[in-house]
Amino acid sequence: MFRRFGGPKRASKTEQKKLVQNAKELKKDPMKVVPVCEGNCFLCKFGRAKRKIKKIEKIKDDEEELKKYAKRGPGLSKALAGTLLLAHEGKAPRLATARTPRGSLSYAKKSSARANRVIGIQHFDDPNLRLIAYTKEAKRGYYLYSVGDKVVCTGKEDDPPEEFIKESISNSPYDYKKKGDTFYCRSAARGKDRSYFELNWKSIGKKFIIDSRCANKNSNLFMNLVSGMISKDNTEPFSIEGEYMMDCRGDCDSCRFGKKIQIDQELKDMYFSGKVSDDGFIQRFEKNSFDKVKKREDIFAIGDRCYGKDKKRFLADLRYEEWEKPAVMAAIKGSQGLVLENGTVNEFFSRLWENKGIEAIYAVIGDKKKAKKIYNEYDLDEYRPREILKKARETKQREERLSSLPEFKDLPPKGRLADAVAKTYKVEGKEKAIQKLQDFEIDDTRMRSVAFGFMKAFDEGDSSRWKYSESEVKSGEFMEEYINKLLEATGEEYAEALQNLLKMSGSTEEIEIK
Repeated sequence: MFRRFGGPKRASKTEQKKLVQNAKELKKDPMKVVPVCEGNCFLCKFGRAKRKIKKIEKIKDDEEELKKYAKRGPGLSKALAGTLLLAHEGKAPRLATARTPRGSLSYAKKSSARANRVIGIQHFDDPNLRLIAYTKEAKRGYYLYSVGDKVVCTGKEDDPPEEFIKESISNSPYDYKKKGDTFYCRSAARGKDRSYFELNWKSIGKKFIIDSRCANKNSNLFMNLVSGMISKDNTEPFSIEGEYMMDCRGDCDSCRFGKKIQIDQELKDMYFSGKVSDDGFIQRFEKNSFDKVKKREDIFAIGDRCYGKDKKRFLADLRYEEWEKPAVMAAIKGSQGLVLENGTVNEFFSRLWENKGIEAIYAVIGDKKKAKKIYNEYDLDEYRPREILKKARETKQREERLSSLPEFKDLPPKGRLADAVAKTYKVEGKEKAIQKLQDFEIDDTRMRSVAFGFMKAFDEGDSSRWKYSESEVKSGEFMEEYINKLLEATGEEYAEALQNLLKMSGSTEEIEIK
């Protein structure tokens, strides 16, 4: 339950005042530390302590006698006698410290009682901390409850007092709407259209239903309900179930999700130990439930939206661009179900890529052989499916642009240069075109003029001017207009634009299309 750490420390005035004040309150009624019996025990577990405390009550004003009782007798009576000594002394300059589930607590060691007894008695004003005094009995199977300013023991029967039940429910963080013995948070009371959990307090026949809309981020309902209770296992009287709700977007005859889903034991343990809030519990439950749903292959769903067998509505909510549609339709063809978490096109293709990747690429480029080559060339560890499809699309577009341009017979050197650079630009862009230009060995001054003209057309003239003579620069600037026309030309216009460029460069040769 707790662990003592550190030796005595110098107490602050605030700590001293609090402990002394608590001791004075107990001095008024020492018997309140004896649990009120509401059980059916043959012999009371606290009988001997009760008899001692009755004697202490009679000598509570005798400091010397209290010192004797603080050294011998049951642990509860020794802790009480030592605490009453505080009331006489009016100070506690040195305190011990213990680490408990409720944080670090200070106490004055005035008796030979164990620390748990002393802590619970000296902090008896706190309805939760006072229960620490009864840790030993709780471990042996007894149930004790903090009710008002006293402690109630129901023996080894899990039978919480009505007053305790009322206090626990009223102190929980929700504004309930009650229907019979079931308590609904306000959102759940309006209808079960969100995922929820049902905390069942079995021993009293009451249930608490909290849905994802009103689940508290800072509270744990179970911990709240049992904060004033101590037993061997506070989880024993409780059970928890959950229902994962899907948003129905299909036209199903019956929904297979309107049922309670088994909650993983690990998540239950986290909740019952107070490691997650109500909101955190539902979020984890939804995630775990979705992971189970995700394995299904008989429905279409995106997140919590279930389309049943309605593939058309599923695809309507899938996020993809128009050019991707043929690939999407090819990949989904023949599928009887697919469950996605976010509904992105990459997630969609990733789930289907192994079996439908080639078909998806083929739908984009229309060439089965090239589709297989691209599929094998790009690994999903390095490329996302959408990137692969884009590369396939770009390959097709390049080929289409090239196919629209004429090929020529025996072009002169300047013609080969201009044709190669212009076609590279149209297919692969400016950077690749500049690289192609640099790959040519150019010694002739007229070819160098053409080269500078291309650099001007690519807006790179200023950065490359130093490589060319003044006459080459002037000639290249003159040809820039004709080079731009070549870069923009398509079909038969391309051949005419190339011929004009050659003439402007000083060539008299006629070009011939293959």
